[in-house]
Amino acid sequence: MVKWSIGKVIRQDYERKGTIELDFNQQQPFDSPTTDDNVRQIINKDGLDLNKVTSINLDNCELITDEALKIIAQKCSRLEVLGVSFCSNAVTDEGIRSILMSNPNLKVLDFMYCKKVTVDIINAIITHTPNMTGIDAYGVGWSVI
Repeated sequence: MVKWSIGKVIRQDYERKGTIELDFNQQQPFDSPTTDDNVRQIINKDGLDLNKVTSINLDNCELITDEALKIIAQKCSRLEVLGVSFCSNAVTDEGIRSILMSNPNLKVLDFMYCKKVTVDIINAIITHTPNMTGIDAYGVGWSVI
């Protein structure tokens, strides 16, 4: 199992004026699982300029809960992209709504297979993120026409 590390998560995007992506993606089965505490550790890291964080990828992080999303919402207000696909265990409307409320410039939201997210989240997306251009909600168990 590959040990979880801070250095693996923080990525600077120099093409986009030094913005930062936090990539927690658990794409390999041998990666150590990412937890809410790991997210807290990164968000509270000394020297990390949270005003430059525009993208957070939590895809496949099955141990992530609404608590991690609330931590992010409290500290990061410039997100443009959020991925929480396959975080189906404990990501709900409440966690996603906290992100939407603190990040009005969010453009892309990916929550495939987050089965605890309900269709009610669509109203929150419309209300809080007028710049939204992409939503991927495949496999959540509901549809909107």
